[in-house]
Formats: sequence, C-alpha cells, structure tokens
Amino acid sequence: MNRKTTLAICALLFLSVFMIPRSVKAETTMIYIDPSEKMGLQLGEIFRENITVANVTNLYAWEFSLYYGSELLNASGWSLGPVFTASNLHEVDAIDWTDSYNQTHGLIHIIFTFFGSVQAFNGTATLATVEFKVKSLGTTVLHLQDTSLLDNSDPWPEPIAHTTGDGRIEEAMKGDINGDGQVNIIDITIVAKAFGSKPGEQMWNSSADVDNNGVVNIIDISIVAKEFGKKRT
Repeated sequence: MNRKTTLAICALLFLSVFMIPRSVKAETTMIYIDPSEKMGLQLGEIFRENITVANVTNLYAWEFSLYYGSELLNASGWSLGPVFTASNLHEVDAIDWTDSYNQTHGLIHIIFTFFGSVQAFNGTATLATVEFKVKSLGTTVLHLQDTSLLDNSDPWPEPIAHTTGDGRIEEAMKGDINGDGQVNIIDITIVAKAFGSKPGEQMWNSSADVDNNGVVNIIDISIVAKEFGKKRT
C-alpha cells in the first residue's frame, strides 16, 4: 500500500469518526409534574396536576411518591390516567395518602401494574391526576421521589432508567385578588362589588372571599386594605 493510499484511508477514518453526524440519541424517559408551574391560585381554589411519563418503552408497572407543602395544600382526590384504565387487567392503589406525613409535608404514594398478557405501554401519557385545594397562601414544591418504572421482561421485570421533574405551586399573595402580583385599587374594587354576597347569590365571587369563610364582608376588605401597595418580589 503506497503512501497516498494510506493517507486517503486515514482521512476517511477521521471523517467517519469525527465529522459525520451520528444518529441522534433517543429522548430520555422522564416522569414529571404537568404543568410544572401554577401561579396566582386563590384560597379555596381547586386545581389538578398530572404526573406524566414521557418517552417510555415497554412500561408495565410504575410507582411514585409525591410530597407537597401540607400547610398550603390539601390533597383532595386523584384519578388514574386514561391509558392505564383502558384495560381491566391492572391493579392500582394509593398506599399512602396523607396531609400529615410529617410537620411540613403531605405524601401521596401510588403504585400500578398491568397483569397477564396485556401489551406494555410505549410513548407519553398521564400516569395519574391529583386534585389539590389551596388552604393557605405561599409557595410550595411538588416533589417526586422514589419513582419506579418497570418493563415486561421475562422472567423478572427490569427497571427503566428515567429522570424526574418537580412542579412549583405559588398561591397569590394575600390581598392580590386578581393574581397580577400586586395589591391595588383593582383588588379593593373586586371585593367591594361582591360585598355582602354568599355562595349561590348573583354577586358572589369566591376570589373576593379572602378569608374563605363563605361571605364577603368588611373583614375581606380590611385584609386587602392592610396589604394595599404590596408587590410580588
């Protein structure tokens, strides 16, 4: 082999290793809170968060633990994602469901598995939807921990590598009725328009019931007035 041929082969090898684009790596499997952020929630407001799995292959069983600030939120209910309710051949259980896991946090721990010859799931889907109610103002993280994804390998299921993504919940600061990040004349006006009303009445506005006691009165106006001029930092 002459020198010119040797140089040509070396050049081709260099291009194949360093210059020619390689195939794109498959997207990472992930369990995450969806939506990842909710802001401006009001006292007494009910909202829902999905726990979603993305880019998974051969998913046959899963579990997760979800921690949240129990001073701010009450976990009021949950439902299984539609992909996993489509088959009757499954078992699911919320083995932990408490607002009092410790002094600061609540815990939701849900497990699921298909059984029998059900085809494993591929793709992206909601594992479960959790319903919360705001009971105090502030900010809390919805933190995923002890997550597990298992495939349908024989004779034993194999774990599926994945990452996790937490969520962030921010309730409106006290007196910020419309959730725009400041307490001003707009908030005072909202409460004033609903003054004296109760649930079911024409002028009722649950957002104006700042202390969440079922009636809009002078106490609600006083709360907003006390916070007047404040802005979210």
